[in-house]
Amino acid sequence: MSYTIVLSDEAKHDEVESYHYYELQRTGLGDEFLDALENCYAALVGHPEFFGFIDSRNLLRGIRLKRFPFIIIYEISESSVFVYSVHHTSRKPFE
Repeated sequence: MSYTIVLSDEAKHDEVESYHYYELQRTGLGDEFLDALENCYAALVGHPEFFGFIDSRNLLRGIRLKRFPFIIIYEISESSVFVYSVHHTSRKPFE
């Protein structure tokens, strides 16, 4: 089964903010960040249930980016993967 990725406004904001931050660090690094995100989204489209729960109610799951210190926080609902946040791992969970 193939799933559809649905990004929340917060997740979209996280992506844009992080992209600009990395581009300021080095030209092209923002694009590398987006490529890493796309790789994770591709994994979620195919098998979102593969990645573990991150909350005590077993609703939210997380997938870590390999090169960047981020976790994608998401929930599976029917044939959709709802991405709530692209969260930097050094920030507090609810910042």
